[in-house]
Amino acid sequence: MRRLSTLYSLLWLFFGLLPPVFANAGLNPYRTLGVSENASQDEIKRQYRALCLKYHPDKNTKQSSTERKAVETKFKQLQESYSLIGTAEGRRDWNLRQSTPFASSFSATAPNQNQYYNGYQADDLFEQAFRSYASRTGPSHRFYTTRAFGRDEGYSAAFWSPSGLKSVYEQRVSMSLYDLYNGVSKVKFRLRENAFTRCCAAFRGGIGYAILYQSLLFVIPLWRMTNRWIALPTALGLFYQQIPKPFENESFDAKIEAGYKAGTRLTFQPTDPRIQVVFILEEEKHPVYRRVGDDLHVEYRLSYTEAKNGCTVSLETLRATESSIEIVLEPDAIQKTGQVLVIKGQGWPRRKTADFGNLIVHFTLVKSKKKTRV
Repeated sequence: MRRLSTLYSLLWLFFGLLPPVFANAGLNPYRTLGVSENASQDEIKRQYRALCLKYHPDKNTKQSSTERKAVETKFKQLQESYSLIGTAEGRRDWNLRQSTPFASSFSATAPNQNQYYNGYQADDLFEQAFRSYASRTGPSHRFYTTRAFGRDEGYSAAFWSPSGLKSVYEQRVSMSLYDLYNGVSKVKFRLRENAFTRCCAAFRGGIGYAILYQSLLFVIPLWRMTNRWIALPTALGLFYQQIPKPFENESFDAKIEAGYKAGTRLTFQPTDPRIQVVFILEEEKHPVYRRVGDDLHVEYRLSYTEAKNGCTVSLETLRATESSIEIVLEPDAIQKTGQVLVIKGQGWPRRKTADFGNLIVHFTLVKSKKKTRV
């Protein structure tokens, strides 16, 4: 009995780690109803009604017994398919289950089939484990479980609500000082992810700890019955396979408001509610200006003659509606290197108060009589 349990454990874990080649082994409601995965709920409903009228057993009484049996089977499949994706909530849950490797591996489990894992019923084991974890992490970490065995759409993992545990992907993106100053109506960000960033995102959002707990729980029998060199790689494989993964080359459109600064976090919610994507803005170095808080700083080289006699200083501006800023310097207004001039209302946009910070000009006195325009 011990060997049989060990063999079953190995087979179960092996098939659980396979790529989702069995994803269509069970019922695919979209294919059964003849609709695309992007179809609206109204389209699904209309198609379901039309097919029910076509395959209803009462409308096919004149066919042979074999044909009637096929029609009845088709009619039952239509009803089952509509029960899976006929509502927005049910459809979301079904899509979410299919994105997880275990959903693929066990999608064809027969109904009311009681299977056990080393003396424990597998679905109860999952539920107990995650309830134990959730009780320690707090009530906000809500999760949903479905029977891993005993239902056609069997699934052997936990589901989290959008307000619960997630994989939080963070990526830094560079923006020019000009674009941050003026804003951009639409910019496209593309998420770059790999195995390392997936693991970091899972632990950053908290879902990684729950998945790791789950994976370790399932390899305990292997550890006890075989050896750690089988159990540890299996646990790592289970962990990696269950980490939520974003769609390949998924992009996000964002609006950059005027006055965004380095460190501004733009948060997006992809299709999978277990994933959150955060883009963190960074400022590219500008050849003239540098931002400090709400103020803009600029260096200006001024000749001794200009400082003594007075002059007009012309500065390029970041503001899209203006080409330059003219500053009139009185004679002897600038007397030494390092002296600064503060111009109010010409600095960085303040988003909350709808005004601007200050422009601070740092002067450096040079011997050359040639005026340097910035």
